[in-house]
Amino acid sequence: MAGRLIGNRSFSLYQLIGAPLMAMVQGQAQAAQATAEFIDRIGFLPSEDDAARRLRMIAFHYTRPGPDGEPRRWRLDVPLLSLVPIPAIQIREADIEFAVRVSDVGSTASRMSLSEESRGERDWLGPGRAELRGTVAKLKPGRAGDHNNVQMHVKMKVEQAALSEGIVEIGRVFKRATDEREDAE
Repeated sequence: MAGRLIGNRSFSLYQLIGAPLMAMVQGQAQAAQATAEFIDRIGFLPSEDDAARRLRMIAFHYTRPGPDGEPRRWRLDVPLLSLVPIPAIQIREADIEFAVRVSDVGSTASRMSLSEESRGERDWLGPGRAELRGTVAKLKPGRAGDHNNVQMHVKMKVEQAALSEGIVEIGRVFKRATDEREDAE
């Protein structure tokens, strides 16, 4: 039964906090994949072999005076990707609100160590660190009979992601790939 808490299973607090953070990371990964697919489908011509793929170009034809002042037809070839915004979004801010009912306080051995020398020392990663365990609880009182339903409020703000260095470099290549010449047609 999706959406319903079965039983009273408790989790480490880091798992309860980490689950929505992991969901956001997975969402960012899906958004990045969609961006890559957009660039691939819109920006490049299909290729049947593993050869280097060619940019999808758009040709613009127009008339303007030539060197002798007579009207001449010109052609401007521009990479399509330089004309359309590349959809790349990122989570700028996220508010996650849920209640946790602490069910147990204990200690756990840590297998994490920054170096061989730090093993055995009592730091936050060392053995015997305190651990809270809990269950997700309701944020607000609900109706009678919905004692197993829990609530999580997630509010996200997304924004256009900054262009990666690779995309900026491709933009520079696009400028060099733009070709204006007198149209022979």
